[in-house]
Amino acid sequence: MKKEYYWPIGIALTLLIFVGFLVTAFFISRSVPINLVSNDYYQKGIAYQQQIDRMKRSRQVASRLGWQYDANRQVITISFPHNSPVGPVEGTISFYRPSDAGMDISVPIGIDENGTQHINVSSLEKGYWRVFIIWQQNNTEYYAEKILTIR
Repeated sequence: MKKEYYWPIGIALTLLIFVGFLVTAFFISRSVPINLVSNDYYQKGIAYQQQIDRMKRSRQVASRLGWQYDANRQVITISFPHNSPVGPVEGTISFYRPSDAGMDISVPIGIDENGTQHINVSSLEKGYWRVFIIWQQNNTEYYAEKILTIR
């Protein structure tokens, strides 16, 4: 084969390899699961003003919200500001796993006489979790967000 025929073959092979790479990348990207934060994310986005209001109110009491993770016992202890005259604490504690929405769980708030709640997290997968705490006292909602790394 003459040298002058190598250039067209090289260009054709380069283009063929590039197109093969694009097709492979397309099929790989289609096989990766895409988890949204929630199924009704659009409605939650519209109602986000309520969340902003919760966050503003929470700045006043968030310093009194205690948070402690005991890695040896795999227990989270949350201390709510219950000694205030605004009434009992109700709400939910949500564990959000950014890498897999199927692992998300919610726990209702049930505090003891000391205003604390102990949550066993030994059943949760190891790794990064976001914890959303939404509680209500005297018809006023509050919000706190914590980061949990289970090892």
